[in-house]
Amino acid sequence: MTSRLNLKHLFSGLAMTATLAACEEAGTAGDEGVACPGGKCDAPTDPKDFACKSVSDRSGRGRPNVLAELTDPISQLVLRGGEGCPTTFRDVNKKLRTEDVKGCEGGGGAGVSTRTVTETGQYSGGKLLELFRVVTSRQCNGRQDFEILFSLFGPTKQALPSGVEIMAFDAEAKEFNYYTVEGGEWTFHGSSSDFVEGRSKERCGGCHSGGGLVMKELDTPWANWTGHFQTPGSTELINAFKDDLGTENSGADMENLTNSGNRAWTKTRVTRALDPKNGTVADLLRPLFCTVEINLDSAADFETSPVSGIPVDMFIDPQLRTFGSIGMKDDIYKEARTAAGYTVPGLDQADTFFKFMFVERSKSDNMYVDELRDRGVIDAGFVKDVLAIDMTRPVFSEERCGLLEFAPTFEELAASGEPDTTGGGGESDGGAESDGGSGNDGGAGNDGGAGTAGDSGDATTGVGGDSGSGDEGAPAGSGNCCVADPGRKGCENAEIQACVCTGVVGDSVCCDSNWDAICVMEAVQQCSASCPMGVGEDAEPALTAGPRATAATNAASIRAGFIANLKKANPTPDSPAGQLLANLENTDDVHEVRVNAFLQACEDRDERALMDDLFKIVTWQRELAYSQPVMEFQETMAKTNLSVPPSIRLDPATCVAK
Repeated sequence: MTSRLNLKHLFSGLAMTATLAACEEAGTAGDEGVACPGGKCDAPTDPKDFACKSVSDRSGRGRPNVLAELTDPISQLVLRGGEGCPTTFRDVNKKLRTEDVKGCEGGGGAGVSTRTVTETGQYSGGKLLELFRVVTSRQCNGRQDFEILFSLFGPTKQALPSGVEIMAFDAEAKEFNYYTVEGGEWTFHGSSSDFVEGRSKERCGGCHSGGGLVMKELDTPWANWTGHFQTPGSTELINAFKDDLGTENSGADMENLTNSGNRAWTKTRVTRALDPKNGTVADLLRPLFCTVEINLDSAADFETSPVSGIPVDMFIDPQLRTFGSIGMKDDIYKEARTAAGYTVPGLDQADTFFKFMFVERSKSDNMYVDELRDRGVIDAGFVKDVLAIDMTRPVFSEERCGLLEFAPTFEELAASGEPDTTGGGGESDGGAESDGGSGNDGGAGNDGGAGTAGDSGDATTGVGGDSGSGDEGAPAGSGNCCVADPGRKGCENAEIQACVCTGVVGDSVCCDSNWDAICVMEAVQQCSASCPMGVGEDAEPALTAGPRATAATNAASIRAGFIANLKKANPTPDSPAGQLLANLENTDDVHEVRVNAFLQACEDRDERALMDDLFKIVTWQRELAYSQPVMEFQETMAKTNLSVPPSIRLDPATCVAK
């Protein structure tokens, strides 16, 4: 919850505007609609005054001067503000050491840390190293470590590449913005919402299919990252460029950074997805039904560890079973590995550095599902009902993904009855914990959503995007949410009110005492309220894009909508649609029994026969994983010489591949 004491002091006597807070006081008034986070409005908004006067816009937004809409630190401090336009990674850092110094007064690499990743450099004491990639963060001016990230490809102890990919968190829009510098030219590739809502799919949008940060090997042992194993040469590389790379950090730190950044973005992602302007109900639910992103896990946590079991994530979704493994002896694993012709391409290695790499359900997909459940959009029972379809394929299930054709529309939900003023029904517990499972790195099957792709153009030659909807809660009060009124409790938009008072913000004063200027600020900055004309005691602006259309989007109506559409289709009982209909209509939780029976069947199988089948499954996984842009290097996963049908899966009754 925001500290009201600090905010009262900060905003006392000020007439705020929704996105232009205290611009005049800062000395440079921003253009109407241009956001100035934290009252910092000294970054120019007129393209002729930008430090970088030519930034290519590939976001697909199709309007001029997109750069002025972006309030991340790269737009503010590097591209628009300050002196000179840097055209290399090292030049960007040099400018930031001038423009971004608070909290990093130590100079040089103060506030900077770097993590290394390599698919080849951990073998044979580093002798097989082909190249490093590094991810560098800059944590100054009170930012969190995920708010500026640089990704470099192919640095050496002799030189750093001039080109760089940059991910910068926009504290106003609460999403990431993605840039590249290549050949001295800047490109804005779009934001998280541009990627997810289908406006931009090229370059960064292909890998960041869920809109957030990507780390394929997100969980222990952080394969390919310095973590459980100190990668030879990584420390020397970073020490050679202390000013630009700072101090060395690990894969474990990269996991924490990735999760923190994606939690911040996931809240925005769900809020936007609840707004019909940004997509459909099928888009809203896609990460539950489909594989949007993937992660990689392994059967060994250390390079010298024998295989003693196969993690349960290989067999089933972590929403159905979070922890555990199926026993496997190391000698039997090696026999099956040899029989399958398992090798790392190009390296003459019999296994990946951490044995038996496989594809698992991503942390980002499950984090999104958890957020839907926490908001009451779906409940734990619905999650299990869906994931029970094609249960033994936790990733890449065409059968489960295809069931989105039966999703109700927002119009059908709105017409199904009065809004659920409890904010959604059903179970609120169960499923995986928000910190459980793995990963966030790239993936499959995100069909985008609504949004019209615009032509590429010049980002320096329009103002912010659509607002999303907030949480639903108690019935709305009265009065404009954009207007502070000490004599009023709450405001007239139920979703914005709930988000401020009991939801994301949790500022109960706004509903229990008075809807003051702080409540308005919280509505704008944290609940996607769009008040473009400003908010103040004497103003009467309209709250645009109010999320009333999503008022009926709750667990009960989602379930009922699917049931209605499935019944219309009259599916056969044994079809995926028929199975989902039966699951949704059955109020008894039978899934735990099925999960236990399946895993027990796997445990009871002859180990060699089971391992032979698992090599078949991982062969199928690898083929589909490498159809995704995020899988850039053949050495990431070992391959077999097996030929398997695309229909292969483990039988849920016998655990035998069929």
